[in-house]
Amino acid sequence: MTERARLTDALALAARPREREYAVHDTALQGFMLRVQPNGARSWVFRFRRDGTPRRVTLGKSDAVKADQARAAALAFLAQEKGGGSPVPLPASGPTLAKFAAEYVERRSPSWKPSTINATMSYLNSAILPALGHLRVGSIRACRHCPLFPRIRAQEAGRGESKP
Repeated sequence: MTERARLTDALALAARPREREYAVHDTALQGFMLRVQPNGARSWVFRFRRDGTPRRVTLGKSDAVKADQARAAALAFLAQEKGGGSPVPLPASGPTLAKFAAEYVERRSPSWKPSTINATMSYLNSAILPALGHLRVGSIRACRHCPLFPRIRAQEAGRGESKP
């Protein structure tokens, strides 16, 4: 049976993990829900259809984005989907890209070859972090940051590197 309730911050805090992932659907906005995963992670999700195909967008973690902010983002996303137009900004959530990258490299690098570590740190420190390091991970969207990528390719070309 599908759980339904008016989604609030208090309900998100009270939601307890179960053996399997589950969702609590909002009674006020169809498609808006709180997803609770077995590891205890809770996130706001909006489900909708685009050209008859089911789609899902995560609006943010419940501890970083308030229920009302996520609901407003879902409504704005729905309006944008129905009326077209520019992409809807989602609430910024999560750590900064700089912090995320540092934690990622620290966690993953023990299994990397030295050349992989050098290349990764070079990309991060020369182009990515100076341009995007201050942004929250949840606010980064490829369409907004595409101008960064030609700069990276130009730097590679200047060093004689080639990437597909």
